[in-house]
Amino acid sequence: MPHATGQAHGQYRHGMHNTPTYRSWKTMKGRVKWERGYADRGITVCERWMDFVNFLEDMGIRPEGRTLDRIDNDGNYEPSNCRWATRSEQQRNKRPFKLGYRRRSRSATPAVGAR
Repeated sequence: MPHATGQAHGQYRHGMHNTPTYRSWKTMKGRVKWERGYADRGITVCERWMDFVNFLEDMGIRPEGRTLDRIDNDGNYEPSNCRWATRSEQQRNKRPFKLGYRRRSRSATPAVGAR
C-alpha cells in the first residue's frame, strides 16, 4: 500500500530508484528480512530507515567505491552504527572466526587421522 505521499517507499518523491544508494537501502532491508545470520542474531533496521528518504537524509549519497557497513557487526542498521566503507575497511571489520567450527567435506573420504 502506498505511503501517505501516495508513492510506495517514496521512490517517486526522491527520484533515486535506480541508484547505488537506493540499491544499498533495498539490500539492507532484504538482508535483515531474509538472511538467516541476521535474523538469528536479532539484527534489525531502525524504524526511521524503513523509509528511504530518511535513510538518504542520514547517510547521504553512497560514495563511489563504498558500500553500507555496520561498525558493530552485532548491532542494528541505524545512523549511529552505519557508514559508507571501502572494501578494505569492511574486510577489517568482520566478525571473528569461531573456533571449533569445521565445514563438512563433500567427499566420501574421511579426513586425515579420522577413524
